[in-house]
Amino acid sequence: MEGRPDCECENCLDVAGEIVPRLEAAGKTVVVVGTEDGPLGVVAVADRVRSDATWAISRLRERGVRVVMLTGDNEGTARAIAEQVGVDEYRAELLPDEKVDVVEELQAEYGEVAMVGDGINDAPALTTADVGIAMGAAGTDTALETADVALMGDDLTRLPYLFRLSRKANGVIR
Repeated sequence: MEGRPDCECENCLDVAGEIVPRLEAAGKTVVVVGTEDGPLGVVAVADRVRSDATWAISRLRERGVRVVMLTGDNEGTARAIAEQVGVDEYRAELLPDEKVDVVEELQAEYGEVAMVGDGINDAPALTTADVGIAMGAAGTDTALETADVALMGDDLTRLPYLFRLSRKANGVIR
């Protein structure tokens, strides 16, 4: 990586214009550390995408489910993860009330909406969705208490099974 030609310091890097966007595009959340004189360093952190996420999403999509990811993560991180796991659509940089708004938009457009979440920031949207599904082991107490269904493990492969089971149960009831 080359230094910035317009910088008075030796080997100065363009943190805001080059480093941060590149790290975010790679799916990382970036924290710039510094003083009032300027940045001193960059820390990039990333959640590891669950190994079973791509498989579970592909099985849901095979069954005609539209998968939309709602996240508080920044745009670059959300885009990278969405592309990696194969969701149909993503919305980034959402606060909890904005997740509720998106769930309501999706309900207006598609009818019934199921929401899968595990955090306190997901709880309002879990309540708003027609079916709220909390991921048990990693889920916060608030998410578990507000959801309609609590999966007691973090196994995403159970989601296509849950979808299939609910369709079958509804068929039997009708």
